[in-house]
Formats: sequence, structure tokens, C-alpha cells
Amino acid sequence: MAKVNVALGPPRRYTSAVEKTSSTMPLICQLSPLALLLPVPMMANVLAPLICWFIGKQTSSTADQHGRAALNFQLSMTLYFAVLYLVAAVSVLSEVGSVCLRAWVYINIFFILRAAYTATQGELFKFPFTIRFISE
Repeated sequence: MAKVNVALGPPRRYTSAVEKTSSTMPLICQLSPLALLLPVPMMANVLAPLICWFIGKQTSSTADQHGRAALNFQLSMTLYFAVLYLVAAVSVLSEVGSVCLRAWVYINIFFILRAAYTATQGELFKFPFTIRFISE
């Protein structure tokens, strides 16, 4: 009878499943600010990444990093929105202010989607214009 040499190790299906789930939480952290587009209460773009970050920081360090990055960016964008809103409300040029607010929304959505794509690649997206409220 011939001996069969069986290499011990994790099955391929298991390792690919682990790799897929390890990128799921960072992706959720990056996409959670899109709650801004839903008819939910104000500050959903900050609360959603905050909740994802609290949940994800216990599971992995990459989810912790992505959650911090998304939260810092959304806090910064909320601050910029408040300044733009005040300028638009006080300014005589309210049309310019409304165009700037609309551009803010499009820029925010663009960077959220860009960060989500980068998270699927396994990398951390460095958001521009970000104030570091929570150290990374």
C-alpha cells in the first residue's frame, strides 16, 4: 500500500473567506458616511462612521485605521459645511454659497467612493483636507 503525503494546512476556501471578511469591515467603515444621502437625522455622515469604528476597532487593526480615517474626514467635512453655510447665509452672494454647498456634497461623495475603492484594494486612503481630530 502506498503512503499518501497529505500537507496539513488550512483549506483554500477557508483562507479566501477570511481574506474577504477582513476587507469587509474597512469597506463598511468607508461607505457608512453615505448615510448622509438617506433621509435620516442630521450628522448621519459622522454618526455612521463613529458606530462602525466602535464596532470595528475590536475586530481588526485595519478596520480601526479605516474607521478613524473616515471619521476624521467626515468631522472635517462637517466643519467645512458649517463654515460654508454661514458664509452663504450671511453673504449677499447667496447663489455662490449654494453652488459651493452643492460642490461640497459632490466632493464628499467622490472621496467616500474613492476611499471605499481603495479599501477593497487593501490600502488606506489618505483623505485630503482632513483635520486629525482622532489620532491615527
